[in-house]
Amino acid sequence: MKISAVENMPTPQCKKDVQRFNGMVNYLGKFIPNLSEKLAPLRRLTEKKMEWEWNHEHESAWNDLKKQLTEEPVLRFYDPARPIKISSDASQSGLGAVLLQQYDDNWQPVAYASRSMTDPETRYAQIEKELLSITYACERFNQFVSGQEISVETDHKPLIALFQKPLNDCPLRIQRMMIRLQRYALNVAYTPGKMIYTADTLSRAVDPKAPVSTRTEKDVKAYVDMVTAALPVADAKLEIIRTETEKDETMSKLKKVIVNGWPNMKQDCSPDLSEYWNCRSELTVVEDIVYKGSKVVIPKSLRKEMLKKIQDGHLGIEKCKKRALCKLTTTTADAVISCMKSIFSRHGVPSEVFSDNGPQFANVKFKAFSKDWDFVHTTSSPHFPQSNGLVEKSVQTVKRLMYKAKDSGADFYRSLLAYRTMPLECGFSPAQLLMGRRLWTNLPIMENLLKTKEGEKVRKFKEQQKSKQKLYYDRGTRNLPELHPGDNVRQEMALFYEETAAIFL
Repeated sequence: MKISAVENMPTPQCKKDVQRFNGMVNYLGKFIPNLSEKLAPLRRLTEKKMEWEWNHEHESAWNDLKKQLTEEPVLRFYDPARPIKISSDASQSGLGAVLLQQYDDNWQPVAYASRSMTDPETRYAQIEKELLSITYACERFNQFVSGQEISVETDHKPLIALFQKPLNDCPLRIQRMMIRLQRYALNVAYTPGKMIYTADTLSRAVDPKAPVSTRTEKDVKAYVDMVTAALPVADAKLEIIRTETEKDETMSKLKKVIVNGWPNMKQDCSPDLSEYWNCRSELTVVEDIVYKGSKVVIPKSLRKEMLKKIQDGHLGIEKCKKRALCKLTTTTADAVISCMKSIFSRHGVPSEVFSDNGPQFANVKFKAFSKDWDFVHTTSSPHFPQSNGLVEKSVQTVKRLMYKAKDSGADFYRSLLAYRTMPLECGFSPAQLLMGRRLWTNLPIMENLLKTKEGEKVRKFKEQQKSKQKLYYDRGTRNLPELHPGDNVRQEMALFYEETAAIFL
């Protein structure tokens, strides 16, 4: 029922409970006749000089005001022609929501809803609880909001930024809830908590008779388990990360603040957590491991090891293009042309080749090569290497890679791989710019990031080909007789068959 959340609201147990209820009543008070008189017993109970004692007078006023909230003129019938707004909130263990519609300058309630959280949901981060309340509200009021443009108000400001982020940058649980919300046209806006009286009160005094569905919780858990299982990190490595996270004092503090909620101001945050402030809305805790979006946050004790892998071949952030290496035993025109043909056969023929005026380029053979392979050959200004700066820079880069690998005893090709997969200022690596795909390295990466659009098509095509080949091959085959212990069989030798084997138990 759309009013059961108010009808079944539990009786206040302290002055704070009464104050919250009074705030909700006052917020909707302009629609309640003789409000001051009806609210007087509950207002007196909240005075500092009054001791807490809930009696018949308070119970009567309480029930009368609840009835007022569930009848006209406060409660309205749903009108599909009027604007819709959802107000939702989450407490430590409950969800509250109210569906509102606009009448002149006022927003009046159409339906109320509340429910308790399941045990796993109570351990969600606060930002996840706030999105859970929106998900619950939209699905609870689905018959009213489906196909409509909906305004949603929340008192959790960091949640607003998540609706502007790519799905993959959101915490894992939020990713799944965002997917569930994609069927609704939501316009989410921030409203200070002191203005969301109704949803706040309902979330703290939930309907005890409301069914606690585990469907959402199980759906979110299944999604999180699927994503974490796809991480290219061995179970043993994840266990090490989990153990080191538990030992790390800063990570323990971080997990606590993620679950309980961040302070409103950065200066109120613990100094050792300030580095996480700007990405706080992307952090979540899953199975005692901290994630930033879909990425694992590495504890300090393991960062040196990870940084060593990351820094293999890293020479700083700079704009560049894919570099191709080709060993030359000599720099004659024939050797250079042969090497360039090898590169062109892998990566395609360029529309233009820019080079210096070396003798291997300024000759008849190279001119014939450019004409035969149909590309334009442009040379730099003589005795002015700066005019071919990109190539000069490329040569310096590769040389530094070689020197660094030699000095550290590292594998040059691993350094080259790290260099080619390092994201540039544009957000893409040299390998992506050239080949349109990421390369697999020794660093953990989501498997779906390595997939290409064409890869799935090719896989299906290959499977179809194999099925056809099997079909055609099976046409000319026959079933072999069943073999039994003691039967003589022929064993294939190098040039002939020989009856040298038998079947034994």
